[in-house]
Amino acid sequence: MITTYSKLLMSPLDSQIIASVLDLILTDSPGYLDDIGTLPPIGDLDHYIIHATINFVDFRAPTLHREVLLYNLADFDNINLTLFNAPWHLGFHNHNNHIDDLVHHYYNILNSVIEEYIPEKTLTNRKKG
Repeated sequence: MITTYSKLLMSPLDSQIIASVLDLILTDSPGYLDDIGTLPPIGDLDHYIIHATINFVDFRAPTLHREVLLYNLADFDNINLTLFNAPWHLGFHNHNNHIDDLVHHYYNILNSVIEEYIPEKTLTNRKKG
């Protein structure tokens, strides 16, 4: 079983090893390791030999696309007018609403204003090399 936590690979290496001993290989790049395992102890030592094959393949990030909001081009007059006239009372006036319903109503109003009055641009992060 391999567990990744906080960008570190934790791999219990061999179920044959005594239960009280936990041998680990810690790395922040688990994709570079292949064939992780153990070998028997040398001589009369009680510790197993840990081994792994290092794979030096270059793992480059794929091309990523993300949307960014262009606040400098936003229509702030219409944003203010729309938020002032928004139907806030429909979500907040009913005291029987669950907090999740209130938050959902709040974000629906804000997201519709953002989509309407703040333009977006797609940024592309291209692989180098």
